[in-house]
Amino acid sequence: MEIYNQLPTGISRERFTTVSITRALNPNTGQTADILTVNGGSIYQNEVKMMARANGFITTRGFGKIHAEVLGRQAAEARGWVPLVTHSSRPHCEGCTNDLITNSILQGTPR
Repeated sequence: MEIYNQLPTGISRERFTTVSITRALNPNTGQTADILTVNGGSIYQNEVKMMARANGFITTRGFGKIHAEVLGRQAAEARGWVPLVTHSSRPHCEGCTNDLITNSILQGTPR
């Protein structure tokens, strides 16, 4: 993920920051859009949002300890869209994997 790779390296990025892209379908138009999210606890939320918007992504802000993969699903559903697939900057944890499976969202490969 290009945006993730542009963040400063170090423990905050490698251990505490996940960036995810959720491709979602707008059932009213039949078009897809990519929603880029970063986990709620990341110190890089503002930087990620600025880079994402500059690259044409839809963004949402995370709160608390909600993982980026779950935020992507929630953001799509809040718009009335259908989340289709989620790619993340690192492997999905067990909780996110279960959330994606439960909601019939394909798991993309970590990038």
